[in-house]
Amino acid sequence: LTERSFRKTRMVFSYGKTEDIPYGFLASVTGGAVSSEYFDRPYASADLSYADFFGSSAYLAARGAVGNYFRNGRAEDGTLSLTLGAYTSLLPAWRFMARNFFIIDYIYGYNRLMEDDIALEEPRGGLDGLSNTGIEGRERLILSWEGVLFADWDWYGFRFALFCCADAGQAGPRWDSFFDSRYYFSLGGGFRVHNERLIFDAYELRFMHHPVVPEGADAQWFRFEAVNNLRFPFLSPTAPRVLSYE
Repeated sequence: LTERSFRKTRMVFSYGKTEDIPYGFLASVTGGAVSSEYFDRPYASADLSYADFFGSSAYLAARGAVGNYFRNGRAEDGTLSLTLGAYTSLLPAWRFMARNFFIIDYIYGYNRLMEDDIALEEPRGGLDGLSNTGIEGRERLILSWEGVLFADWDWYGFRFALFCCADAGQAGPRWDSFFDSRYYFSLGGGFRVHNERLIFDAYELRFMHHPVVPEGADAQWFRFEAVNNLRFPFLSPTAPRVLSYE
């Protein structure tokens, strides 16, 4: 069930062309059964998203989802996922136009039968640039901020954006571990270049710094790669699937 409208704006996820940003709500329910060599279990999940504009062009979106397997009248291997995303209005800053982006992402696994804890590392949804941290738990909280300066430079159709970002995250054994667990941080910045006339994705040069690196973890300090346009996937309908726990 969905009700969506679109508002035209620019300099959100692209570099100058007019963009259609969705707002409204999306609600879905998924049900089915999963068979394995050990037992068969029915599965059910519910997903609700809402997004709207505030002020001149500020945007706020929220998503909540819960999914459970069931066996012998009891919920098993449950997942709770909560996400809040926002960006500010477009503001002038020197020769640039600026926006700030914010994301809060929380996930919690309950009544888990297996030792399948979620990790605070890439590429499993953890902190940018950190891998093999050994930090795992039944819940994880990631707080992210990114400030983007859209430049007015145009070089043969190539447009540029400068950015800086900061992430904070933790993983712990309980649903409320974010109150007392240790937080780790990732700081970064760089630039993106994109040509709307070409079919290629944007390219990004990113530098990263981690004030504290967990013992034995791997930490990247720079990365150059093709990146998809950043989006808040709150109002995008998807095929029926099991709620992700990673």
